[in-house]
Amino acid sequence: MFWEEPLPDDHDLWSLPNVVMTPHVSPVTRGFWRRETDLILRNLDRHLTGAPLDQWENVVDKQAGY
Repeated sequence: MFWEEPLPDDHDLWSLPNVVMTPHVSPVTRGFWRRETDLILRNLDRHLTGAPLDQWENVVDKQAGY
């Protein structure tokens, strides 16, 4: 949790190579965590295989702030 969301563009977390930014969520449906886990695993596979960012799913648009 952060006091300001989205994080400011100059926040240290955006530039750390060992940090993956994920969405803040509160209400969830019955199948949410299964879908979320599957999404994370697909993006992790893309990261490990060096896929370009435009092939990833649900990527944060830093200019839009979400």
